[in-house]
Amino acid sequence: MLFGQSIDQKLDLLLKDWYSSHDMLFCIHPVDGSILIWLVDWLDEYMPGCYRQAQISFHAKLPNTIPVGDAISLTNSVFL
Repeated sequence: MLFGQSIDQKLDLLLKDWYSSHDMLFCIHPVDGSILIWLVDWLDEYMPGCYRQAQISFHAKLPNTIPVGDAISLTNSVFL
């Protein structure tokens, strides 16, 4: 039984980490090839009966990450 309990405890910890971590959105800017990243809080709610409005906040801009020619061609086909 100790083996089963330790797996359950590890699974509970993994699920807690999953629900408490941020979700991310990103896009490729077609003008300069930078990657823009946003963080989303409370997208996955793990407490039954508790409702929180998802909040999105701008996190980072990674400039000149992708060559401009590639960024222009990717923006029409990449949707997240």
